[in-house]
Amino acid sequence: MLIAIPRSARGVPQVTAKCDDCGAEQTITCDYERRPGNRWVPNEGQAHRKLSAHGWARVRGRLRCPTCKLDRKSINPEETPPMTAKPATIEGKSLAALAPLRQPTREQKREIIAMLDMAYDTAGARYRGTDTDKTIAEAIGPNIMPGWVAEIREDLYGPAGENDEMRAIRAEIEATQKTLDSLRKRLDAVCAAVGPKAR
Repeated sequence: MLIAIPRSARGVPQVTAKCDDCGAEQTITCDYERRPGNRWVPNEGQAHRKLSAHGWARVRGRLRCPTCKLDRKSINPEETPPMTAKPATIEGKSLAALAPLRQPTREQKREIIAMLDMAYDTAGARYRGTDTDKTIAEAIGPNIMPGWVAEIREDLYGPAGENDEMRAIRAEIEATQKTLDSLRKRLDAVCAAVGPKAR
């Protein structure tokens, strides 16, 4: 079962999946579609594709979490896909190793851009607060790679991946360094005034 969350605390549309067997829940980002009567409902196709990537399954209209999916496969082995043959290789290298790097889908790009719109200060050329490429990727979901966020951020928002917290820490370090330099000069002056010990 899908439970609609049109706007999360961060302002991103989400949907919560509830397992029809055990009641376990998982929340993911999801686009919404307008239906007759001006109703907004989750894009079920997109939601089920994302849930499938998280290990969920929809069998005969029932939504199952990864645990229940595995339990059911152990009861019904025929539902488990057969093992494939040894991976194909070319000159000793697996085809998987030769495949191009995985790229974000259009939907994932839109999710990254939606988060960057909220988290990145283009005027200051940095993230607001403590956000980073990594925290943005984690906030969207486990299938989002920080490298994708960095690439889109550099292309559309700004080259700097630092944030307000990093700037504040650097400022504190500089202020502390100036204080230490001043104390060192005062100590050198006192030492010079004392002079060498009499013999």
